[in-house]
Amino acid sequence: MTDKNFDANDEVQPDGEGSDAAASGPAPQEGTSGEELTVDDILGAAQSDDAANADAAIADAESALLNDLKRLQAEYANYRRRTEEQRQVEIEPAKGEAAKGL
Repeated sequence: MTDKNFDANDEVQPDGEGSDAAASGPAPQEGTSGEELTVDDILGAAQSDDAANADAAIADAESALLNDLKRLQAEYANYRRRTEEQRQVEIEPAKGEAAKGL
């Protein structure tokens, strides 16, 4: 699938706005103050009402998922216990039948 009209002398000239220009990082924003935020500034900032509401919603969802997980774990533990008991019930008559055959 080659281009039959391709000329080996045709060269592609980069326009200077390719991947090298984008890879240099974000452009500096105008109007920013010279004061940089520190981690302590960010962690010590007051939480907005929207963020508090979002945290509460996430906590509610997490609580619901945790309850579902606990319920499923309990159901699985009961299933394992029940199947083990049924297995033992089936083994006893099988042993008796095998002993009768001898």
